Amino acid sequence: MRRVAIIGAGSVVFCKTLILDIMATEVLEETEFVLMAPSTTKTTHVKSYIDRVIAQNNLKARVSITTDRREALAGANYVICSFQIGGLTAFELDYKIPLKYGVDQCIGDTLGPGGVFRALRSIPVILDVARDMEELCPKAILLNYV
Repeated sequence: MRRVAIIGAGSVVFCKTLILDIMATEVLEETEFVLMAPSTTKTTHVKSYIDRVIAQNNLKARVSITTDRREALAGANYVICSFQIGGLTAFELDYKIPLKYGVDQCIGDTLGPGGVFRALRSIPVILDVARDMEELCPKAILLNYV
């Protein structure tokens, strides 16, 4: 069974959609998903929903939740990073600060000054994840959605 660690699994809609898309791929129907976020508030809802989908469709997938990144990464075949450092407050500032100085970005989370702000917040964490991966799942593929 493949193991997919989702680091930053706190976005209920994104995480559910991502897992459903993965399970819709026949070769990935038997996947263990480990949802990691700093809190289990939202991941509990995702797990409950995915557990129902698994049961209703007689799938062999499994899902678990943790707040421990190293636990999530241990033995993973794939690691998906989808966290947002600073949350919605930082996201809003990524747009508003450049706008204040005349740079109007349509979204600003990946391009222009707002993208630079986001990158500066995210890169240190991505590097921490990569260092943990070297130790805990050295052959895993990292998919970055930050």
